[in-house]
Amino acid sequence: MDVTKILEKHALGNKDVHVQKLYPLSFDLGLLAAFDENILGEEITNQEALETKLMQTTRDATQLLINNIFSLPRESTDDGIFANLPKPTSIIPREKPVPKEKPLTRWEKFAKLKGIHKTKKDRMVFDEETGELRPAWGYKGINKKEEEQWLIPLPSNADSSHDVRKSLAKKRKDLMEKNKKRQKRNTEEAAQLDAKKNLSLNPKDKRKQQLKKSLVISKTSTASMGKFDNKVEGEPKVRKQKRKLPSVNRSALDEREINKSILSKLF
Repeated sequence: MDVTKILEKHALGNKDVHVQKLYPLSFDLGLLAAFDENILGEEITNQEALETKLMQTTRDATQLLINNIFSLPRESTDDGIFANLPKPTSIIPREKPVPKEKPLTRWEKFAKLKGIHKTKKDRMVFDEETGELRPAWGYKGINKKEEEQWLIPLPSNADSSHDVRKSLAKKRKDLMEKNKKRQKRNTEEAAQLDAKKNLSLNPKDKRKQQLKKSLVISKTSTASMGKFDNKVEGEPKVRKQKRKLPSVNRSALDEREINKSILSKLF
């Protein structure tokens, strides 16, 4: 019985983990990246041969990358065994442009002038009387502690019909309204600064921006998002709807299945 073909098929399905390259690959294990500077080799005449060669090159690079990952220190957790990746060494360009600086609000200007650093307040505060942690505000907040006292002294100049609890609650709510008004005022002032910048444009440039905006709106009103419309010289590019990507907050099991499906296409 000739088993040559069976052995060849078995050998193809179980490729060697030791890959030999003319020039060794460089790796950035922090990014799980491998860089192959070897040329593809013989001249490729058709698309099918190119696809086969690229698949083989990708498979070899992936195998070498996995070999290097297995040489890293590992730790065992409840989800499995994980390799401790080093810090990335390759500098990757930004995907998005650098965001523009937002104008400072009145409080931010004052804090910067006085050297005040913002510190995040704890949501829970220790109540010394009860010996428990209570929210600083909101439901059962410690800011309502004075209102919840079973005995509240009446001010000497207050009327006998004066409700102290209602007065304290009103004082607290007035303070909340005051803070909201301040926040609204700061937002409006920041918006006015942006408006002043736009006013600094000359009428010609301002009209040009308005025309571009109108053109984009008219393009996006079609079902094809303006793909088949005639292009105008200097026409701004229409942003297409972003592709919804899967969430990065996945469980270790889901991550493992996704990686298996990718590697199964290479090996």
